[in-house]
Amino acid sequence: MKKTLMTIVISALSIALLLNFALVFAYGDGKAREIKGDFDGDGRVTSNDAIYLLRYVLFPDDYPICDHGQTYWVTVREPSGNEDGLKELYCDECGQKICTAVIAAEGGVRYLTAANFSSDRAAGVVSDAFKTHYASFALELLQNASKGESAFVSPLSVMTAMQMVVNGAKGQTAEEIRAVLGGKLTVEEMNQELFNYYESLKSTEDARFKSANAVWFTDRSDFSVNADYISLVNNTFRAQIACAPFTENSTVDAINGWCSENTDGMIPGILDYDDVDYETVMVLLNALCFDALWAEQYDDFKCQNAVFHGVKGDKSVKMMYSEEGTFIEGEHETGFVKYYKGGSYAFVALLPEEGVSMGDYLASLDGERFVSLMKNRKHITVDAGLP
Repeated sequence: MKKTLMTIVISALSIALLLNFALVFAYGDGKAREIKGDFDGDGRVTSNDAIYLLRYVLFPDDYPICDHGQTYWVTVREPSGNEDGLKELYCDECGQKICTAVIAAEGGVRYLTAANFSSDRAAGVVSDAFKTHYASFALELLQNASKGESAFVSPLSVMTAMQMVVNGAKGQTAEEIRAVLGGKLTVEEMNQELFNYYESLKSTEDARFKSANAVWFTDRSDFSVNADYISLVNNTFRAQIACAPFTENSTVDAINGWCSENTDGMIPGILDYDDVDYETVMVLLNALCFDALWAEQYDDFKCQNAVFHGVKGDKSVKMMYSEEGTFIEGEHETGFVKYYKGGSYAFVALLPEEGVSMGDYLASLDGERFVSLMKNRKHITVDAGLP
């Protein structure tokens, strides 16, 4: 079982997003009404329109309807028996539901969750270029995180959170982040590649993969967020949107509650009360959860005390022994693949050749060579042991 979470706190003094107009969410009156939906005049009702529609439903006086001529009629309804603040938007042209949104307020925090917006983005095949660069990014991240110590990191979580950042950055800041995250890929190419990758990481009958993203921004009257940015992070990253006062401890409690909920309680919190203040304008969050059983379980008799030869010397530990069917062998390493139940996901272990430190080995391993090792794995029996 793996639980990871990445959070980024953005200060008004450090990174300035492209500011345009404010998003305001509050309680609606609960009444169904008909409104025109194609606010950007492109002949379609998409998430860009839905964002404005939701704001109109909640605060119609401040967000009037604009008529661009070619518009669809949209009906806003509350589902029967609804007790959770749900609102549904339907296109009367085709009958399709545009989105289901949750609008709620608690402890000074105003939420908007819209997980089912229609999206212009269609999933495609994950490219070989992305696979190679992602492997390089993961290995470099592990090298920098370990520094001679044991380390557990989630490169996908870090990459996702930082990709949300780079979409709101500009100039040299944007270029430097883009180069680290995507190599030769553009920001939009990376948006699409990550979208494709997440679409390929499906839960199965035997393995559960869960991801969640959130954008929290300040309720200060002098700060506003570009609506295109909110639309992009919702379409690409399915991000929850929340507006909150970062000067209140209740906001930190709410963020930590989000962390706990989206990691099944394994990460009960990520922020302390003094981590955010009046100068904080935005907090970006990513959480990943993977839970699966091994295809071949470790029986009790296969778990035995033995000497583990670690970086800091030998240590007596309980080792888990198994017989695996996939062997990895390279110029400077050996390893094995252990599959999770169902075979859709797998665990990979690599052991540097004798005399090579883990730090030196990680420094020599790049994404291209890692991908090559995976492609050239051999289906032969290997005796394996893990601490």
